[in-house]
Formats: sequence, structure tokens, C-alpha cells
Amino acid sequence: MKLELQTILSLVNGKILNDKQIDNVFILKICTDTRKLEKGDCFLALKGENFNGNSFISEAEKLNASVIFIDEISENTNLKNFSSIVILVKDCVKAYAKMANFYRSSLNVKIIAVTGSVGKTTTKNLLGHCLNVAINGKAFSSKANLNNQIGVPQNLFLINENHQYGVIEMGMQTKGEIDFLTKTTEPDIAIINNISPAHLEYFENLKGIAEAKCEIFHGLKKNGTIILNKNMSYFDFAYHKAKEYSQNIILYSMNSQDIDCDIRIKQYKINYDNSADIEILTNDEILYYKLPLGLISLIENSLVVFAVFKALSLNYKDAIKALAHFPIDDIKGRGQIIQKIFFDKKLTIIDETYNSGVHAMKAALKNLVSLPFSNEKIKRRVAILGEMRELGQNAKNIHCELIDFLSGIDLVITIGGENIRPLNTLLPKEKNGGHFENVDLIVNHLKSLLKDEDCILIKGARGNYLEKIIEFMN
Repeated sequence: MKLELQTILSLVNGKILNDKQIDNVFILKICTDTRKLEKGDCFLALKGENFNGNSFISEAEKLNASVIFIDEISENTNLKNFSSIVILVKDCVKAYAKMANFYRSSLNVKIIAVTGSVGKTTTKNLLGHCLNVAINGKAFSSKANLNNQIGVPQNLFLINENHQYGVIEMGMQTKGEIDFLTKTTEPDIAIINNISPAHLEYFENLKGIAEAKCEIFHGLKKNGTIILNKNMSYFDFAYHKAKEYSQNIILYSMNSQDIDCDIRIKQYKINYDNSADIEILTNDEILYYKLPLGLISLIENSLVVFAVFKALSLNYKDAIKALAHFPIDDIKGRGQIIQKIFFDKKLTIIDETYNSGVHAMKAALKNLVSLPFSNEKIKRRVAILGEMRELGQNAKNIHCELIDFLSGIDLVITIGGENIRPLNTLLPKEKNGGHFENVDLIVNHLKSLLKDEDCILIKGARGNYLEKIIEFMN
């Protein structure tokens, strides 16, 4: 990146506070953390729940920052003695977004924006992997889980002139966040892979979540493409909203009967080596491909790859080749299968500890029942379920509805507070493994709860810290 400060100053409506010349000054790198600041970087003072970057400007000066952006002025700081150029803006987060948008407009790159209640990170990883196979490593995909108002601009600045495509993940908790992110990125392709009750704590109902997800259309470039999951909640609402922004709409579906969809499943088979063989129907042909891991959620998200390849007129053969070698490490905590010996017991673990929404939880339970597993005699199927979060006033009922997905599962153990406890009371005695208020209370009981040749799903919201179970078993 190389941003002329004179241009940026006008863009963000900034005011120089210490009478410095800015002619021929360029911003080459923006840093928001003084612990990572290097000489010559631009420091942007962001505020969070537990920190205020404006308090660190003296440290940024000592580290030889070239430019410092602030949105608060401290009376105790003598800016006249600063060698750094200090610029006051109204809001550093908004200034960051404006700079990122300006930088994005300078690049000859197509941006693919992904949002959804669950599965967006896996979808982003699938797309990044497959596009890089198709175009020899010239695709960028969002780093880590940087999908908010700070993370998305940070990712945009990592795209460079060598990239042809950029896959950007967009998350949200409240109304307006996706609107902010999509107007920052101005995507060429906007994807909603799922709408489910993931943030009901912040919305009146599921329709409110659907409306917020559809904000991704607001920044779509002219003649851009929208990709939608036909099977998601409030699809009709999202589809009609999409038509207000684009006539280029691609639909995909897990239902072979959805003949109006451009990409749809014909059939799939989970193999004994835990892989999946999949047959799909496109507008033009029948395609066969393989996934190294037979998770229903992964199969569904893989359909997005073909929808994007269709939108970009890329060769489906490259997608098929790439999907067969999708790195399992990319879905750590999102369905990774671990086979190990624990207390002299041979166990198969489905690690879904990263997080959980309602849709993802139901898919994971279906998967637990359907996976045959390679050369392994599975005597019992066990579900260790952590409480789902941000479900609002209906949280208890939503947890209780999981009872309909527990048929075929031999033992169910619940972890969490009062929202998941009612589910435990609905379990028949023979499959009730008990309820534990937190993950620390269960680890000492695992030896007695688990048996040789158990297959165990561990699934729940991030706040349950279920990864501690995996760590304990190691």
C-alpha cells in the first residue's frame, strides 16, 4: 500500500495538530497496536471495551511512527514536541474504513464478500483454497477471524496488486454492521450462506437477523452477483431483497428437487474413510467431486465454491481438484475428526468446539448419526453439547427442540447454564449422561462417562471453552 497523506487528510476530514508539513508524505503501513508498531508506520488510535488507543500516542511517537491518527486529545500531551505528524479525526474506526475503501478502489481485484449466521469462516476457507488452485495462488482470503469493523479494513490492506480475487468474511452482532462493512469493501460478489438464530439476543426475531444479513447487498458493485442458499431461513425475503440490487443472482441448494437453483445436490455418500463422494447438478452438467471429510455442513458450504466459479466463469474442474485436497487443518474445531487412545479407550472425536449456532448444531447431530467411520467399530455415539449463546428470550425452547435430533445417539451430556438444562431433563434415563454447569466440572468425569470405541461429538458456543476437553484428552 502507498497512500498519499495529503489525499487521506482530505478523505477523512482530518486536522493536523502539530504544524507539520505533509507534502510528499506517504502511508505505507497502518498499525493499530503499539506492540507491533515499527519505525515509519502510521499509528491509528482505536478504542475498544478494554483499551483506548489514544492513550498510547506518546509510545507511538517514541517508536518513530510517521503519522498518528487520534480521535481524542489529551490535555497532558504536548504534541508540539512530537516528530510524528498528529492528525485529529472525528472517529478513527470510520477513518480506517474510509482509508481501506480508498485503497480497495485503487486495486484491480474482484472482492467476494461472505456472511452468514454459521459456516462463513469455513466457506471463506473453501473459497480461498479453491481459487488459489484455479489461479495459481493469486487469491487472498481473510486472515484469522478478522471479520468486524476493524478486522475487515485490516484484511483489505493485506490485498496487493498481485491478487486477482479477495475473499472477505463479514460478521455482525447488531443492525448496521454489515452495511458498514459492505460499503467499505464494495464487493463484486455478495454471499449469504445461512440465516439462523445466532444473534437473537440483539434482535427481536429471526426476520431482524435476515434484514441485517441482507445489508451485504448495500455496497455491491454495479452489475455485481449475489449468491444465496435456497435452504436457509427467510430465503424468500432475502431473494426479493436481492432483486432490488442485482439481476445476477445464483442459487444453490442441498435439495435435488430445487430445479430453479443453478447448483444443487443430486446425491452424496459418506464413505468408510470418512470422506464424501458428491454428485451435483448445474445448469449445464452433472459434476462429481470428493471431500476429504464427510460433514454435512462442509458439503453444503462446498456448493458455494461452484456458485462462485460460475459467477467468475472459472473452470469447474479446478474446483473439483481443489476440493479433493482441502486441508483439514483449515477447519480445526469445526468438524475435525480425531482418533486417539484416552485412558486405554479407543475413541473417535468430532471436534466442533469452535462455536455453534442452531443450524450448525442440528447439522452436527445429523452428522454424528450418519458418519460410518473407516475400519472402526463404533459401539456408541455420544454427544457432549455446550449451551448455545445469544439466542434471546426463546433460548430454552430452542435448546429443547434439539431433542428431535438426538434419535440414534446413545449418550448425551450437557454443559452450561439454565438455557440448556431443560434439554437435559427431557432425555430418557438410559441416554442421559448428566448436566455440568461448566467444562471444568466435566473433565474429571470423562473417564467414567466414556467407553471403549465411543464416537464423541463435542459441540457448543465459544463461551463454553469446550476445547478444554480436547486439551485434557491430549
